[in-house]
Amino acid sequence: MDRPGLKDDQLYEGRDVALTTDLRDVFGEIAQKHLGATNLESILPGYAGGNLEVFWANLHLIR
Repeated sequence: MDRPGLKDDQLYEGRDVALTTDLRDVFGEIAQKHLGATNLESILPGYAGGNLEVFWANLHLIR
């Protein structure tokens, strides 16, 4: 996954680090694995689900 840098042309609105995680992925994972949701479409309309394997695999890097 490409990560944005901190150069002016890579910042969101010229001041903020660009987002790299779709929070629907995180909530969808929690809803399915911990709350037992079986249909994310009913919770997050128009969202088909993401893949958090890379996120979870690299979580130790931000702890």
